[in-house]
Amino acid sequence: MTTSYTDGYIERNFDDHLALGFKVAGGNLVGIYAPGTQNGGNDDAAASSLTTGSGYEITYVGKPAEGLTVGLGTASEQSANTNVTKDIDSQKIMVAYTVGAVTAGVEYADKDTNTTSGNIKSMSYGATFNAADNLSVGIGYVKTEDDDAGNTNPDEKITLLTLGYNLGGLGVELSYADIENAANATGDDAQVFQVRSVIAF
Repeated sequence: MTTSYTDGYIERNFDDHLALGFKVAGGNLVGIYAPGTQNGGNDDAAASSLTTGSGYEITYVGKPAEGLTVGLGTASEQSANTNVTKDIDSQKIMVAYTVGAVTAGVEYADKDTNTTSGNIKSMSYGATFNAADNLSVGIGYVKTEDDDAGNTNPDEKITLLTLGYNLGGLGVELSYADIENAANATGDDAQVFQVRSVIAF
């Protein structure tokens, strides 16, 4: 059992919170409650349009069977009093499977927006191949839909390619992303190339 927990599977973090965690089916089952989810989080009710009220998250991430990784959960934040009329609910589920040198996975996420009828839905697909002990390649695709009622925003689409090389204590990762309609904005396209290094002592 744990008494503190920083990062949830769905929400990035809760400032002031209580968490309980249990080892279940090859993974961790975690429940988090926060009296306030922004700006210090001291009150159960939201105080202004800049804050949200209390929040909770219940998630499981683990490996219930050989080669299989599963993550799923639900979370909710109490709405701010002055700018939304509903709580902000989120759900996420992920399944990945490893066979030999190949791992493939899919993830679905659904989160409400600050309107009475909107939410953001995304589907992610990915696969990696360990070509050698120190070399891996990967490919991914993410499609995000802005599902506010009545809007005509296009889907955001991201295609990602990665190449990773490990030289003992030094790791290098090259990644290329092709982004279409970034943040669901029409014509906001980009190509991003990134080099990242990791040093282990």
